[in-house]
Amino acid sequence: MSPYKLRYTVYRTHPSKINPRSATDVRCSPVINFDEKYEQLLSNTDMTKRIEKLTEGLAIHEAYKLYPELLQSVAQDSVIAIDQELDIIIDKDLESIIDKETVNKTIELIGIRRLTMPEIHALIKYSLIEYKEVATQIINELIQELYLKKLITIQPAIQQDDQGRLFCLRCLQTEKISKHECGACQSDDCYVCLGCTSYGEVRSCIPIIKLTTLGLEKLNTYLQHQVNKQHQISEQYHFNEEHQLNEQQQLHKAIYPHPLSEEQLAVSRELAQLVEAGQDTLVWAVCGAGKTEMVFEAIAMTRNSEKRVLIATPRKDVVLELVPRLQKAFPQDIVHAVYGGSVDKHIIAGITIATTHQLLRYCDNAFDVVIIDEIDAFPYAGDAMLYQHAHRLGSQFIYMTATPDRQMLKRVKQKEVSVVTLFQRYHGKPLPEPALYRCNGLFAQGLELTIKKLFNNTTTLSFPFEWVLKQLPTTGVTMFFVPSIFQGRELLETLQTYISRGTQSSSVGVDRQTNITFVHAKDPEREQKIKDLRAGKYQWIITTTILERGVTIPDSHVVVIDAHHQVYTKSTLIQIAGRVGRTEKHPEGKVYFLTEHVNDNILSAIKEIKKINRAVR
Repeated sequence: MSPYKLRYTVYRTHPSKINPRSATDVRCSPVINFDEKYEQLLSNTDMTKRIEKLTEGLAIHEAYKLYPELLQSVAQDSVIAIDQELDIIIDKDLESIIDKETVNKTIELIGIRRLTMPEIHALIKYSLIEYKEVATQIINELIQELYLKKLITIQPAIQQDDQGRLFCLRCLQTEKISKHECGACQSDDCYVCLGCTSYGEVRSCIPIIKLTTLGLEKLNTYLQHQVNKQHQISEQYHFNEEHQLNEQQQLHKAIYPHPLSEEQLAVSRELAQLVEAGQDTLVWAVCGAGKTEMVFEAIAMTRNSEKRVLIATPRKDVVLELVPRLQKAFPQDIVHAVYGGSVDKHIIAGITIATTHQLLRYCDNAFDVVIIDEIDAFPYAGDAMLYQHAHRLGSQFIYMTATPDRQMLKRVKQKEVSVVTLFQRYHGKPLPEPALYRCNGLFAQGLELTIKKLFNNTTTLSFPFEWVLKQLPTTGVTMFFVPSIFQGRELLETLQTYISRGTQSSSVGVDRQTNITFVHAKDPEREQKIKDLRAGKYQWIITTTILERGVTIPDSHVVVIDAHHQVYTKSTLIQIAGRVGRTEKHPEGKVYFLTEHVNDNILSAIKEIKKINRAVR
């Protein structure tokens, strides 16, 4: 086995065993093509001979166990001298191997994220046309050069902390690390993280790559050069110095979709002052109060200081709704969406809107101000890992929710977090108060079914459910919330039958033109269905809790099926009811809770909605 291959194997699996203080004493990289220079430099040393003799015929993991002892046999001065000579070789010989533009584009693709080696390969092949069909070896040589020029760091995905505990460098958790026999590194002592496998496998022998401080400096220089080139091309940037200054001052002034109410304006200004003072702040406002618009001033102030803003939100649907609103509000800025399935995730934007799970790939302090939307909701609630990742990405935080949990209220009470509140919708109308109905199922049973047959009722729906359907307005959109995908499919079939049987009179509340669909988190047509819903294609939509928060459908009504189910917490029921009456043109609507029995979550949700309405009257 050649020394340079052995050195890399040791590095990528257990760098701490080579040198607990620093793994950089041993040069290593993904392919080690250029590290052949090491082999040439070491060819006359005793170390090379000993390695060749002792590792002959050994597997990688077997040879690895001998390496720390061999390394100690070489004087430290020799290692330093070899490194210095290699640096000279790098400066002279590597400059022409890969052109500067490709290097710049590659560090731009990595950006402010931490990516595994397979992710880097996929990204380069997708984004750089000249690399689409090239062999893996060529891409590895590109990564090799970035490493040797000290523009990136390469670290094992599974490492040990100061206390000797294994942890995953990507998701940071320590509990779901499992040892297995690895075909890639030929070791039975390779570890894999089971906590973040949904993002792609990470093992001890899979490196994670990110830019060094030098790499970030080079990236910023490159991006600024690109901006300057664009300015030179466009005549609109040919201003005198005074005009340029005025233009910069106006660059991040928010454009509002409608004038803010006096209450909204007061909250907006108070929030901006708290952010300017460096305070973490909770924006506690009812559903439909206009929380997004109330943070515009704080965002503009942050962007005028040339700081980056991240808006982290639980669901992709909310990201897709927020992007056009932010683009209209800040037309001179770059607003970028990052979610599962989105392209160009590497783009460094002034304002980034991302789903919660995408936060794992960003480096520490990648942003300056982080706005966490719906901090009390899934997937933040009860997930310490995601909560930790959200809080390592910035130095200042704005939390937004209509239903803060006890932990957040405790932080407010202890004055760790400031708070601004608004318990009135921007149009001044009260929150729709839910109507509660006992319903032991969607279908009639026993005596109820007998009575229906006796009176020739054409449906087998239970009386409470059928009565609610008849009360629904014939205009607008009705959202039926169900606790599971199975119940959603069952309800879809039931309502399709209900519509097709000719129950289309005005007294029933539907007609043959009532279009219905079902959407859930795993639905491959989810994005298109929600677009069609906004376009008015559907009058009824069955949904799981994916439409619970952040989505505004004008002239909407809500029916919650099995409101007693454990998936419906107090905050969930309040948020669902808050989907109704959100626009000034349609400030009212119907909200029905159908339940087999009344529990504390239902009673607490209704009580809090009524309490808020009394407080603002």
